[in-house]
Amino acid sequence: FGTMFDINEYGDGERWHHSGAVLDGTESVKQAWSVEYDVEWLAGTRHMRSFQLRYRFKDESITLDFEPIRHFQMFGLGYMHPEWTHGGWKGELVVGGDRFALPVENPMAPHHVHVQTLSTVTCNRNGTTSTGIGILETLVMGPHAPSGLTELFDPAK
Repeated sequence: FGTMFDINEYGDGERWHHSGAVLDGTESVKQAWSVEYDVEWLAGTRHMRSFQLRYRFKDESITLDFEPIRHFQMFGLGYMHPEWTHGGWKGELVVGGDRFALPVENPMAPHHVHVQTLSTVTCNRNGTTSTGIGILETLVMGPHAPSGLTELFDPAK
């Protein structure tokens, strides 16, 4: 099956937007009534150490537990890149690139905060458990009281 969700919160943790949906191949897209999560941040970063997503639907609930395999730097696709911005026009034949080791030396540099985390995902759907691979994209900027973050780019403790 496939799933997609999005959560946006103010610094105090109050939600201003959330959406979650599941497509399991047996029916059309199923929209969640509620979307909840718990996150544990990797100390010294704003990258997840573990993440649990909980959906509630009219007739069932689904819990997804994400355990990271590798944090992919969105910087490599141009997101927050100071020279090679995502979607930026440089000319017809301009070519360039970057090389950096993973994990990055300074994960709190603004251009390294945005990641997609390749993860092992365990799904519990009404008591039936399955395991697969998924991706969790995170971009956490600014204070977030529920996470203990107080500044624009302070790391998790």
